Amino acid sequence: MTAPSPRFGRTPRGVYLIAGLLGTAAVLATFASVVPWYVDNGTFPIDGGYLVYSQYFTPGPGGYTHACSTYVSAHATVCVSFSYDYSGGSGTVSISTLYYGLLGTSVATALLAFAGAMTISAGLQGRVRPRMTRTLVIAFVAAALCAAAASTILLPTAQGPAYAGFSGCPGFNGTASPCDSFVGQVNCLGVSTPCSATNGSNFSWYPQTGWYLAIASAGVLAAGLVLLHFQPLAAPCPFCGTLNRFPARYCITCSRPLPADKLKNSVGYRL
Repeated sequence: MTAPSPRFGRTPRGVYLIAGLLGTAAVLATFASVVPWYVDNGTFPIDGGYLVYSQYFTPGPGGYTHACSTYVSAHATVCVSFSYDYSGGSGTVSISTLYYGLLGTSVATALLAFAGAMTISAGLQGRVRPRMTRTLVIAFVAAALCAAAASTILLPTAQGPAYAGFSGCPGFNGTASPCDSFVGQVNCLGVSTPCSATNGSNFSWYPQTGWYLAIASAGVLAAGLVLLHFQPLAAPCPFCGTLNRFPARYCITCSRPLPADKLKNSVGYRL
């Protein structure tokens, strides 16, 4: 059975879809590098009132933001926000290493995905040879996928030990804490009496937007890699066999006119 002739002069939709997926992954990874990845928050009694706080951990030099409010009866009397930059001080090395690492993997994912999309564009314009285009795109997408996967694995595996070095998880009275679980909640914190729900304290910790964006970017990149297996980025000349980009109308080797039939794709050809 003869494979269908490629439709030169018109790029298959699958190629545009791959480029779109890579662009989407780059945007997701970019946003992941500037939004919080993890949060711990809680409420506990202090000096006749309640201290309510949230601690958001963000990649890179922005550090984390610790916002707290002290409540007396039903009214807030003090509200102060603090910003830290993961530098210096006892116990900050591990948390700094983790979140600078997450910044690095997020930026790498975005740059590699963008490079893959730009390589496809360069190939369609004839600035990169067809076979080299496919090789480079696969390499960029695979590397970006590895970086995104590293981000999604790094946070749940390293957050606990990093948090332990950062804060020591005081005041949990032997209950679960961010030092030993990735997601959780307790109803007692910072009290000298036995842990119970009647003291009015609660504490919770869980991943934030950045982690989910990293998962989404990894999924999009995986879809792009699968699509690359089925959608070629160029096709051979039916006369001499030389690979030509889809927008081409004449073969780059034999200079003969390339066929431009009405097939939507040329999935029968692979590089």
